[in-house]
Amino acid sequence: NPLYYMGWVMLLPLVYLGFKLHRRRQIFLIIERIRGEWGRELKKDHKFEDISRLYRGMDRIDESQLTIDDQTWHDLNMDSIFKKIDRTTTSFGQQILYSMLRIPLLEKRKLLKRHEIINLFQKNTGIREDILLRLNRLNSSDRGVLYNLIWGEASPDSGWKWIYYTFPVFLLGTLVLIPFMGAIALIRITMPDFMMNIYLYYRAKAKMKVYLDSISSLSSFLVIAHEIGNMKLDEPILEEYIAGLKSACIHCRRIMKKTRKLQKLESRDPFGLNEYIKMLSFMDIRALFAVLEDLRINREHLQKIYKTLGKLDALLSIASFRAGLSRYCIPNFSSGEDWIEIQEMEHPLIQNAVPNSVRLEKNCGLIVTGSNMSGKSTFMRTIGVNAIFAQTIYTCLADSYGGGFFRIMTSISQEDNIVGGKSYFLSEAESLLRIIKGLNDKIPTLCIIDEIFRGTNSEERIGAAQRLLEYMVKQNAAVIVATHDLELTQIDNPSYRCYHFSEKVGQTGLEFDFKLKKGVSTTRNALKILGHLGYPSEIASRRVK
Repeated sequence: NPLYYMGWVMLLPLVYLGFKLHRRRQIFLIIERIRGEWGRELKKDHKFEDISRLYRGMDRIDESQLTIDDQTWHDLNMDSIFKKIDRTTTSFGQQILYSMLRIPLLEKRKLLKRHEIINLFQKNTGIREDILLRLNRLNSSDRGVLYNLIWGEASPDSGWKWIYYTFPVFLLGTLVLIPFMGAIALIRITMPDFMMNIYLYYRAKAKMKVYLDSISSLSSFLVIAHEIGNMKLDEPILEEYIAGLKSACIHCRRIMKKTRKLQKLESRDPFGLNEYIKMLSFMDIRALFAVLEDLRINREHLQKIYKTLGKLDALLSIASFRAGLSRYCIPNFSSGEDWIEIQEMEHPLIQNAVPNSVRLEKNCGLIVTGSNMSGKSTFMRTIGVNAIFAQTIYTCLADSYGGGFFRIMTSISQEDNIVGGKSYFLSEAESLLRIIKGLNDKIPTLCIIDEIFRGTNSEERIGAAQRLLEYMVKQNAAVIVATHDLELTQIDNPSYRCYHFSEKVGQTGLEFDFKLKKGVSTTRNALKILGHLGYPSEIASRRVK
């Protein structure tokens, strides 16, 4: 009946329109989510073993790259700070953001370029959402699938590769024998060969499951890279990124086509015929080998795409972090300067933080005293974090930040190592030796130390600490040290200045203002704290029988 077919033809535009409306609604919901998350801290599952893989696998040939070492990263609680900054969409964006924070830039030109892109993403909502919308189509929880494929050595067992080409041909040949040999050929030749084909296929598929599973991620990854590389943006700042993606995608065109083909083979059809076709022909296994061969040839271009998309994602994350801050400043670096001055700085992990100011110079140092919980350690961590922020994300939690470039090294959070058989003193001594070995003439080092040699007796501790401080301040370094040993404030060296934190006893107990003051602390509060906690007066009293 012609009317029946005409009815179906008339329905097609409605089906197409319904599909378009559904797709448009999906895009609208994603954009709404992107806008709702902008400027806000995201609760995500952070597995730093995966996040740090790219950084730890990088070949840092350039000796001028002075990275934030593991001890300093741990001392400054940078894992927790990373979680606060991280608003990335993809796993490779997380990896690039982590690497940015671990590798400070020591050139103002490079930092300004990074800042210009971050600033563009803050101001230009259209470009920001266009890129985020595309990145949101990628799986952020692939747990290193793309990393393994692009940065690892994809090397499936190719010793059996010839079987995947010869057995389907052999099976087809046995079918030709059936008209001549009848049931004998079917039972004795075709059926055994068919069973062997099935066994070999599923054996190969089990071995290559990790590669087959990653093809879908790789296909989407290349499609998104192609789309962003072809975006028409009237922004010269992004030209290098866009042109780089476009060029790399041209080299990876064959991979893109083959991954799409393989993705279609992996998709299930309504009647399940694909599985039988693959099982008899090894079509997907052979296609996978072809993809992996092209991947090996074009690995450099794939890695470029990986890092470029990751950088865009990471810079978008930093822009979102800035958007959520109540106040921040852009550092003002001056080439050749050997000082740092920070006005009214705050710590990113402390709400309603009390701001403090500091000026640090090469071949000079600060000795900070104060009673327990008065703010010494937090103050030193605040300096270290803002110095890292200035030289990585070009953003400081302060009213102003000025000066030159410094390497940052700390010794704050030392612990006994029972398993390794190291005492507290030995761990601390090794940490301080690490700083001494890191000092060099090329770039001044900002050395942040909490309680020097606290793991040994007072006589040796004070003598060794004084000599260490006198040595370090002569070695192209700015030194800041917190201590309870007031004897250190009497060091006979005009390069050191003394500051302190203090407290008072109020109606609610000990009250701290957390403000840095000139001079040496004159108060002690250990016994006051014990008394406040409810210790017996025989313990908390200053009287000695």
